Amino acid sequence: SDNIVCDTEVCLQLQNHDAVGKSFEIYMLNSVPVAGFQCDLPGINITSSDGGLLKANGYQTSNSAARILSFSMQAKLLPIGEGVLTTVYYSDPTTEVCISEIVFAGIGGAKLSNNVPECMSLN
Repeated sequence: SDNIVCDTEVCLQLQNHDAVGKSFEIYMLNSVPVAGFQCDLPGINITSSDGGLLKANGYQTSNSAARILSFSMQAKLLPIGEGVLTTVYYSDPTTEVCISEIVFAGIGGAKLSNNVPECMSLN
């Protein structure tokens, strides 16, 4: 990542677009533990998401065409730190991807503050 400047509890960045594999990463920097995550990525038709901190911590991740939802059935927390949250795979190429309706839950379900990262070109 390009040294994200983060003045909220969680900051995200879209990075490492792979035009051939139709994938990109959601990168996270968090100054508090995270217990759950949801976001919308409208217009790209999400086919799946895999890997990253969500998979490494045993989170249950599901998706619709436009939304990713992830939490731990064992109530495990994503520790303070930074790294790739997940890799998103999509089927409908468009000019850019934007992330919206971001919700991060902390300990006890508290809503965490977050940035809204810049849209990323998919060209």
